[in-house]
Amino acid sequence: MAPRLIIGCCGWSYLREQECQPLLTGKNSSRLQAYARLFDSVEVSSTFYRIPRIIAYFRLHGFGNPSMYNYDFSRTELGELRSIVSLLPETLRAVYVYFNNVYCYTNGRDFAQLVKTPA
Repeated sequence: MAPRLIIGCCGWSYLREQECQPLLTGKNSSRLQAYARLFDSVEVSSTFYRIPRIIAYFRLHGFGNPSMYNYDFSRTELGELRSIVSLLPETLRAVYVYFNNVYCYTNGRDFAQLVKTPA
């Protein structure tokens, strides 16, 4: 059985207003609630954690110069990431993929759609 693939972003505050507006259900809805309708996981950074060997963890910033955070992954790059993830051993319990860049919402959404389509 293949490991569960979990996609998220490194924080929900990156979700821009125009991206979360359609996801808000009431006047008291928050960005976190909108984010939770898109992804099943969010990274909350802490210096006191370690990654066990039963999972794989990808934290993706980008390749931008001078700022790697101001990077928008192309469909080709997301396809390459999909290929890498598909090569991981099936003994893993889960694979976490976090986008930590300006375009994390759209990159995460696009990657989630890509992995749902047949290769």
